Amino acid sequence: MIELTRQDAPNGTVITAGVDLWGVSPSRLIEDGADLSALPEAPRIILRSRQTVDDAESSFASWSNAAWERFESLVTDASAALRAARPTAQLLLWPGPGSVLSDGVSTLSFARKHPGIGLIIEPAAWITPAMLRDAEDHLRRFAHALSLCESLEAVAISPVPGLDPAACENLLAPAIERAGAILR
Repeated sequence: MIELTRQDAPNGTVITAGVDLWGVSPSRLIEDGADLSALPEAPRIILRSRQTVDDAESSFASWSNAAWERFESLVTDASAALRAARPTAQLLLWPGPGSVLSDGVSTLSFARKHPGIGLIIEPAAWITPAMLRDAEDHLRRFAHALSLCESLEAVAISPVPGLDPAACENLLAPAIERAGAILR
């Protein structure tokens, strides 16, 4: 497991036991015109993707065809920009709450369409307030879906309200066994 304890390192690189693992851009979102040439030299570059969802309308909009088209366009542009700036680096997407990648089905579909792009998935971010009552069941199903995802590079483990952190990790074990975990 990799623990993101040095996320704020001056060059944006996660450092564990003195080894540079991934270039990290935690504050950068996939957005129009993002300058990827300023990212650190690293074998993997992580880009966050999220959309503010604060009501039913914005929630629906994040799953709309227009949102998917925009997301696909931004990912294509970011991937091309990264290849130009860092030809040997792999692009990893870390979708956050409100992203179009907000469940196992959409994530598996995206991964099949974009096999060269790695994914860091944070299943707890997929849990909405309405899902909390059955959070264990949802996490178990998410873990099963993610265990089938060949693009999965890591599972980000973050707290789910009302669940013991160790229980969350155990529920996500099938996905963690495939790709490893990042503790948040």
